[in-house]
Amino acid sequence: MKINAYKIIEDAGIVEETSEDFIEPWKQGKGTYFVDVLECSADALENWLKELNVSDLAINLCVNQRKSSVVVPLTDEIFFEVPVCGLPSEIATETEAFDHYISILCLKNLVITMYNPAADADPIIEILKSQLKLTSASTPALLSILLARESLKVNQMVEQLRSSAFKLDEQMDKDPDSVEADQIRDLKSRLRVYDTIANGQAACFQQLRALETPFLSFAGLSTYFELASANASAASQATLRLDKTIYDLSQRYNTNQQEKTNHRLAVLTILSAIFMPLTLIAGIYGMNFENMPELQFAWSYPIVIFCMSLIALGMF
Repeated sequence: MKINAYKIIEDAGIVEETSEDFIEPWKQGKGTYFVDVLECSADALENWLKELNVSDLAINLCVNQRKSSVVVPLTDEIFFEVPVCGLPSEIATETEAFDHYISILCLKNLVITMYNPAADADPIIEILKSQLKLTSASTPALLSILLARESLKVNQMVEQLRSSAFKLDEQMDKDPDSVEADQIRDLKSRLRVYDTIANGQAACFQQLRALETPFLSFAGLSTYFELASANASAASQATLRLDKTIYDLSQRYNTNQQEKTNHRLAVLTILSAIFMPLTLIAGIYGMNFENMPELQFAWSYPIVIFCMSLIALGMF
């Protein structure tokens, strides 16, 4: 089992703790802690949570992560799971699956995070140590920054997707034949992922805002928690607008392909119309009758070819 443990100190800073030594001080109410579970089997996680005196239902929720947006308030714990972006924004334009989930178990003075698939929380720790400061030495303040960071990531990815869609739209205006169906399918695939993440986050944050418990309340923490909620809502609205943009792109692509097909059919129709009378003439003179006077005439062949050429030119 591999975990990172951190203690939130009085000046709203954060310092690293050993994963074994934080448990007893926490049980005695001597500190506020953040624990990130990096690698852990189901059995090891269950045994470790039992050591923290976590309820059986909370343990079951942590061990059997559902990869869905859910908030479960219990008597002494709150468990919630929220979709997040699993890849950094600098490679968000590639076509991998970006959707990961983070499960969070909140107890009094303790926050436990578990990523699915597993991820490292070091980046958020580095941000807390160097760039951001907790508004208070509490777990809600820590969660506010964590959720704000995750919502900002999906917001940035949606913005990048919008930029890609607009570039493809401009390309469609200038040179529709250069647009490939795979480009539009890629936009649709990424949009579905981002829509799932944004809507899942927005729903989760709305439920969290309504919670009022002694150990988890976001009242008075409007700066970062409201930023998280605003980012998720903005991303959700942006995906709705992008859905229409990508649908229009798809329709324009299909229209362009249909026009190309119609043009090819028109050319084939013209060619068929030109060659139909020529085929008729060739069929007539290809019949094996003995009494065909034209066959005995010396100029029959050039005259027929000349007439066929005139008919073809006239049809054209």
